[in-house]
Amino acid sequence: MQKNTEISLRITEIIEYLKVTPHNFAKSLGYNRSQTVYDIMSGKSAPSFDFFNKFMSSEFSAIINIEWLITGTGEMLRSQESQEEKKYKAPLIPMATLVDPPASYACTMCQVKDRLIEHLEHQLTRQEKEIERITRECEHKNTGD
Repeated sequence: MQKNTEISLRITEIIEYLKVTPHNFAKSLGYNRSQTVYDIMSGKSAPSFDFFNKFMSSEFSAIINIEWLITGTGEMLRSQESQEEKKYKAPLIPMATLVDPPASYACTMCQVKDRLIEHLEHQLTRQEKEIERITRECEHKNTGD
């Protein structure tokens, strides 16, 4: 039961971080009924292979560290972000401010997509800077030979 509670808390933390409702989270994973996610969050049931498979096939897998989700080891986000990086994340609109359920679901998915794009753009910028650093280092070594 303890493991069930721990993973339930991590799934709840993901939903809170994404600023989506459990219902919209379940729908985005491809569940027809959100009861599955509610049961996992409450600790009533453990996440199944199907849950993890759906999660890994979703856009969330690009942001959330699956090892952290399953074991609690490491950081929630795939790459540990500095405070400087976190300020570039656009805040999501709280679901309570949205009125029309179909529109709110589409809006939520757009927000998740936007957050993912920002995350990937930031990773790309970091990688470009690292490439520039390595290139300068190689050029320096070549001129020193």
